[in-house]
Amino acid sequence: MATRTVTSADYMRPYRGPVRVKNGPEDASETFVLGALVTFGAAAGHEDRIAECGSDPTKVAGVAAQASSGTTDAPVGYWIAEAGVEFIGVVQDTGTLDQTQLTAAGYGVVYDSTNKIWRVDLSDTTNKVVHITELIDNDGDVNGRVAFQFLAAVRQPFAG
Repeated sequence: MATRTVTSADYMRPYRGPVRVKNGPEDASETFVLGALVTFGAAAGHEDRIAECGSDPTKVAGVAAQASSGTTDAPVGYWIAEAGVEFIGVVQDTGTLDQTQLTAAGYGVVYDSTNKIWRVDLSDTTNKVVHITELIDNDGDVNGRVAFQFLAAVRQPFAG
């Protein structure tokens, strides 16, 4: 067992599968970074805009492939959260990897404000967003990396 040191370089990113990048117009006043979970905006008439997810997201369009520019409607790339695509990320602070997590129905996600990254939250089995498909680090490792897919119930269809 080992304890990994987590940094901002541990942001969520594609791991394997038919990964596609889509560009969408950025929502107003966005400040997200590379690897942020993104969703479509909620403002009437601007539902195609890309915005960072709030805590305990119920809808995810994908993972930011670049940081926001802060300019409304500027094109911003994101990796689409679609069936068959796996992403890699680290588990919540002090989370310990265990093989039983591969058979769990799903886990939530949590924003790590220290490192400015999103993480898989092993302590949240209520707000299910992801399903773990592989332990990248060893069983018993703390702050370990996992491969995961976004659950069908939270994946947003993309426009165009």
